[in-house]
Amino acid sequence: MMLIAWTTKALSLLLLCGFHHAYAVNISWDQTQLIKQATYHDTEVSATWTLTNTGEQTVSIAAMKIGCACASITANQQIIAPGNTSRITAVFHIGDRVGFHRQQASLILVDGVWSPPPTAETEDNTATETPLPDGAFTQTLSFSVNIEQPMKLSRRVLFWRKESIATSKKLLLHIDDPDEFSVTGSEGFPDTIIVTIQAMDDPHTFSVHVTPQNTADKLTAKGFIITTHPDKRYARLPLTVLIK
Repeated sequence: MMLIAWTTKALSLLLLCGFHHAYAVNISWDQTQLIKQATYHDTEVSATWTLTNTGEQTVSIAAMKIGCACASITANQQIIAPGNTSRITAVFHIGDRVGFHRQQASLILVDGVWSPPPTAETEDNTATETPLPDGAFTQTLSFSVNIEQPMKLSRRVLFWRKESIATSKKLLLHIDDPDEFSVTGSEGFPDTIIVTIQAMDDPHTFSVHVTPQNTADKLTAKGFIITTHPDKRYARLPLTVLIK
C-alpha cells in the first residue's frame, strides 16, 4: 500500500492541534536523532530509524513529510501489526552543498488499519483535503549531515572599522590533499583590497594576507580564493571584506 502524500497545510493543522504522542506507550523507536558524516565525493547520504509496535493494536503510518526538497522519506511498512517493525528511511541529496545541514521529518500515525477514503472533489474540480481519524498523532525525526570539505579557510569574513589603521589581516587556508590540487590566487576583490597568498613549510597550509589600501569609506566586498580543485564547489572559496 502506498503512503499518501499529505499537504503541508493538513500536516501543519495536525501539529497545531496538539496530536503529539497520544498513544506513545504503544510504539518505540530505536532512536529519533541521527548524525551522519559524508565526504565531498558523496552524492547522497541516508538515515534509517526503526519503529516497533509494542502495543496490542495495529498502528498505521498515515502520512510523512520532510522539510527540504533536497531530501526524500519512505517507509517499508505502512501498516505495523503488534510486535512488528517499520523502517523509515530518509535520503539527503548532497548536490553542491557542503558543511553542516539538519533535516527534520514528521510522521502522522494512527491506531488501527487506516486507509484514506476516496478523494472528494468540489464543484470547480479541485481535490479537498482528506481528514484523518480522531487520535492521530505525530512523531518528529531529525538527522544532521556533516559534509567534509577538502579545504578550510580559518575565517570567511574580515572586518575593519571605518577610518581605522589599514592593517593587514592574516588567515590560513588548509587543504587536505596537496597532491590533488593547489591554490593559484584570488579574484573578484576591488582594486583597493590587496590579497597575497603564500605557501608555508607545511604543504597542507597556505597563509592569506588581506590589506585594504585605506579605510576612509565603507565597503562590503566579496572575492574568491582560487584553487585547481576539479569540483566547482571548491574551485572558488568565498571571502568577504567589510569596512564599517
